[in-house]
Amino acid sequence: MDLTPSAPRPNGPSEGENPSLPSLRADLRNVTSVLFVLDRGHYADKISNLFAVAALYRAISLERRGEPELRVLGEVQVSNWAKGFGTIDFFNQLRAGGTTLFVTSISMYRREFAQLAGTYQMSDAVLIGRPHLVPDSLPLGKRQDLQPPLFSLIEPLITSPGDNILQELLAYADCPDTLDPSFRAKLSQSLATLQTRTGLLAIREPSRSVDANEVLHGLIVDLASGSRHPTIFSTFGTEYIEALLVAESIWSDAREVSPGIFQLESTPSHERDTLVQTCLRKLYQTDPQARYVMERADDSAANALTPEEADSFSQRLKFGESPNDVLEELKQLLADRGDTAAGVRIALGEDRGRDSTSIIKPILQDGRYIPDPDGCLTVIKSPDGFDVESLLEQIGVPMIDHRTFWLNDLQTGRAKRMTVSFKAQHLPAVLQVLAE
Repeated sequence: MDLTPSAPRPNGPSEGENPSLPSLRADLRNVTSVLFVLDRGHYADKISNLFAVAALYRAISLERRGEPELRVLGEVQVSNWAKGFGTIDFFNQLRAGGTTLFVTSISMYRREFAQLAGTYQMSDAVLIGRPHLVPDSLPLGKRQDLQPPLFSLIEPLITSPGDNILQELLAYADCPDTLDPSFRAKLSQSLATLQTRTGLLAIREPSRSVDANEVLHGLIVDLASGSRHPTIFSTFGTEYIEALLVAESIWSDAREVSPGIFQLESTPSHERDTLVQTCLRKLYQTDPQARYVMERADDSAANALTPEEADSFSQRLKFGESPNDVLEELKQLLADRGDTAAGVRIALGEDRGRDSTSIIKPILQDGRYIPDPDGCLTVIKSPDGFDVESLLEQIGVPMIDHRTFWLNDLQTGRAKRMTVSFKAQHLPAVLQVLAE
């Protein structure tokens, strides 16, 4: 297995070349396949790397006089596979004697890459190239992904200067700003649509069984052919324009409730799917007049319990009733009312070995929540570095914990809110502070 980087240049890396990106040494005539692992982030930000891989794909085709096999995978997909979570059929079908060029800008733990390299070796296949490697002992929250552009890795491999399409692809990979503005806009919009339709939030909507890797594969092949109308434009470009029109209508209806502070009214879910939400977010995030944006919505109870029922369950525990019996009754009541969220919360507590009392208390605490008839507001835009959560704590405005997702901050080890919401009755106090 050839994993040896090229020898360092006497004068070091050239200007603009990232020295942390392992260089490749390969005879493209011997390459039978390309494995491209796309790093995390917005697809629309990866245009440079997509053109770089398209240039490599075309260069190999010209050298071999035949197209190589191309496989596109996502960083998280490969990382999970290397840890033993899930399977990737491609790795079970490697051809003995084949030579694969591994192209990526991701960082990998050494053990993860060893799993990948070993898979090729066990299949009597050759893997050329490696990513930036980090020690296995480095905590995920302390890991810094370099994600350098691929142009400086790929450009030295290509020795077919006479092909005009290839030279264009390399130029766009080096500087995507030179792309025709209309073409780049359509490409960015199509990529944003693809990511929205295949991302995590897409689980809320009817699935169209779209494989993002296959679409990106087709895009790279189309770009490598010199196409100015890749298939992704017809399958995803039109959707973006339609969603953008809806988003522009929603944003135009936003009210400026205080200088630089805008309020959006909640719209029916059938009018605002994840793509419309993506377009809307881009509109208010790029609007310089909108320093803060809040979205009003109907306030809702935290779970299927009424405050009276929560108090009744608490009194029964206080007077000595078995917590196990109360928990079973509580589970049945929530199940009868279709409250799957609270049911999952209880099930997780049981799986983690928590006692019945500690499982019941937060469920009952949430059950005491009384919704504001005037609704609630969620802060969806604020100046960079501004801590909305700390501000609300300072002025004594309680936040609505059940209206947000909680994520674990890998650097601090603490849970944090993805969004901050509060009752509409506190809006005057919040506006007064934000306007100062």
